[in-house]
Amino acid sequence: MLLKTNISFVRHGLAALALALLAPMGAHGQTISDVLTITRQAPATGARMMGMAGAGTAGLEDYAAFTYNPAALGYYRHSEVAGSFYGFSATNEAVFRLPGGNTSPLDENIRNYGLGNLAYIYKVPTQRGSFVVGGGINEVNNYARELSFEGVNGQNTLAEAYIPAPEQLTWDVNLGPDGELDGENDLNPDDEYTVNGLTNPFALLLFDTYALDIAYDNFEQDPATGRVTLNGDLLRSPLASVQQSGTLTEEGSRYEANLGSAIEVASDVMMGASVNVIFGSYSFTNIYEEENAGDSDEANFEYLELTDRIEDDFSGANGRLGVSARIVEGLRGGLMLETPTYYSIKETYSTELYAESEGLSDTYGDDNDENFASGEFEYQITTPWQLGAGLAFSAGRASISGDLTFVDWSQLELSSDTDRNTFDNLNQNISQNLDIALNARFGGEYRFKQLSARAGFAYQPDPFQSDLTSSDGESFDKKRLFYSAGVGYRLSNRLELDAAWMQERFEDQYSPYTVAGGGRGPVADEQIARNRFVIGLRYAF
Repeated sequence: MLLKTNISFVRHGLAALALALLAPMGAHGQTISDVLTITRQAPATGARMMGMAGAGTAGLEDYAAFTYNPAALGYYRHSEVAGSFYGFSATNEAVFRLPGGNTSPLDENIRNYGLGNLAYIYKVPTQRGSFVVGGGINEVNNYARELSFEGVNGQNTLAEAYIPAPEQLTWDVNLGPDGELDGENDLNPDDEYTVNGLTNPFALLLFDTYALDIAYDNFEQDPATGRVTLNGDLLRSPLASVQQSGTLTEEGSRYEANLGSAIEVASDVMMGASVNVIFGSYSFTNIYEEENAGDSDEANFEYLELTDRIEDDFSGANGRLGVSARIVEGLRGGLMLETPTYYSIKETYSTELYAESEGLSDTYGDDNDENFASGEFEYQITTPWQLGAGLAFSAGRASISGDLTFVDWSQLELSSDTDRNTFDNLNQNISQNLDIALNARFGGEYRFKQLSARAGFAYQPDPFQSDLTSSDGESFDKKRLFYSAGVGYRLSNRLELDAAWMQERFEDQYSPYTVAGGGRGPVADEQIARNRFVIGLRYAF
């Protein structure tokens, strides 16, 4: 008991000294994947076009034309008001793989509901040709997904991710009465120590609560002074095994407010343009827990909880230009050019760590002055130009359409008035690691007397050049596949009811921490399915 008291005394001395030397600083975790999450767009919006996976660049009459080709507005033969409501469900079927080969299957589901679209289309009376103006608000992406995991790890812990590099911390002690250091038995409250460069309060908190401990067998003695310095792997985790669990939740939506018009410049040739204001929010919450699951007498550590939160509020703007024309009877073609989207992001982030051992508990991050990994900042995103092309063929009551959209993601750029070095490095990583993507959409529709049946498929390749490796050694990328189906029912000559379903499928991977020295930590291999259901009404006048 006396030894534990002495060691605890030294722990508090180290933490107090190091924290006193810290200057307030922020540490955000913006990554290329975060930026892509915000800026990538689902292939379709609106109840009719979602049923066809958004394949409308050739020029399909629908209020969603603001997003795929505003020239298609020119094909309206009447004015229209429209709206839709959506239900959203994201399922994550994952496997949590732990060091040593242990696996744990996972299954999580998250749901939300909301307004999908509102649109007003006005066909201006003309003596010849077509002139149409309109506006709308459309939800174009939903970020919701959730992952939960749990398992026992007998090889490493989160604490090991906070072990400082050798040059960041040294511990100097006086020699014992025999002139030699004999493990921890020669440490006492009178020992002297120095702290060099350790600026992470989370490492200090884990040390203070016994999740990290001194590696007494790793020290060096200065022959000139006789001083002994513990360094190298100064800290280690004494835990035999830990119960690890966590929950990650992503939420938020991206909307567009659109104003657009189209004009018939020649017979069956439409040109259109839209101005689009983007707004929305994205949130990420990660709650990670560890509990001592072993019987080691060395470990007084009992429990820790790490909570990370990111809140992004964003706004932006872009423009779209389009042309659509009849090529031959029954065949229509279209082109769409989208300018870069200029985003302004305001990000608030925080990290809080709670840890406890026998008779001791502490938290870092719950006070305003504990801002080592908390704060807010603003930055900007400029997306690449996008060029789309499409064809649509119709015969009788049937029609099919296909689109291709070219995006060079290596031209994605980030900027900020502060922390410029970080964003310069991110831009360099973007140019080196992102590639050209050719997105594809295909859809079809068959009209009966009052009923229309629709189906579609869309493909978005992974913008990253390199693949990921799953924990079982298989390589994969994060391409996204979309499957859709829908129906329309004409309730009267003026009113039509539309319903659609679209499923998005992709793979992903998450690791709660990285082990120092390249060791393997736990990994969750994810298979995500997002289902979106939309029901809407269109009223012509």
